[in-house]
Amino acid sequence: MISRFRMLGLAAVGVAALSVAGPRPAEAAFTFTFVEQGGDVVGTGAGSFNLAALTFLGGLSGSAVISPANALLRTGGVLSIYFGGGITLPAFGTGSLAFGAWTGDPVGFARNSGSAGDLLLVPVGYMSGTQLEATMTFTGATFASLGITPGTYSATWGSGDTADSFNVVFQETVTPPPPPPPTAVPEPASALLLGAGLFGLVASRRRRQHA
Repeated sequence: MISRFRMLGLAAVGVAALSVAGPRPAEAAFTFTFVEQGGDVVGTGAGSFNLAALTFLGGLSGSAVISPANALLRTGGVLSIYFGGGITLPAFGTGSLAFGAWTGDPVGFARNSGSAGDLLLVPVGYMSGTQLEATMTFTGATFASLGITPGTYSATWGSGDTADSFNVVFQETVTPPPPPPPTAVPEPASALLLGAGLFGLVASRRRRQHA
């Protein structure tokens, strides 16, 4: 029988092994996913940021906008600007500026013509690792009318424990294939006729055998 102290020792060894098995996971990235829904383009964003590798630049305020050609995606409200590491979000289409509605936390990404790289936009006073959620709606729009090319676009920065990313997904609506046709089931009258035919065939064979 294993003593209580030995069991505790084994448990401690197991915990230690778990603590050193593999690197510590990086901060959860923030992802905005857009779909065409009910005649609108609707985006839902969630996640957090690690700002350790970025530098505070200033602030801005404005409306919710999207500009695929300029890799601009921003909710409204008052936002803080961060840059660093030459982060870049690829253009996600050819469309110009369009305005929308938004709810939740101020967040976004903007193209910067300077050498410092593009700009990450977060709520004023944001602390790394804090969960953010936001929605954006472009009423009466489609991906085509906004000039969006469906796909996944990401900007990454930092390395190791400071690595993180801002992701934008434009998800095409996939039409499900039509259901297969139902299997034909014989009608009751047809089934009776088939049964009667088989019964007659068996009776005929028996008569021939007894003749």
